[in-house]
Amino acid sequence: MATQHGFSRSLLLIWVEKYRKRELTLDVQREVQIPEYEQKIAALERKVGQLTMELDLVKKGLSSQPLPTGELSSIISGPGASPSREGAA
Repeated sequence: MATQHGFSRSLLLIWVEKYRKRELTLDVQREVQIPEYEQKIAALERKVGQLTMELDLVKKGLSSQPLPTGELSSIISGPGASPSREGAA
């Protein structure tokens, strides 16, 4: 089995011995990882909430400013470019 999966036979014997001594279980790894993952998820959820609030404020700010008549605007690009003066290089 070790050769089939590309690791040494002695490593497999070490793993088997640790498993017999109950030193090698997936449950122990999961018990350690779950709280770490929960903390990361909570931090990401807080960040999403913060960014959502900031986006809402930006949208409200843009919608409360009236555009000059006939001018198109986008939340991404902002107002359109002003026409250049004649003779401007």
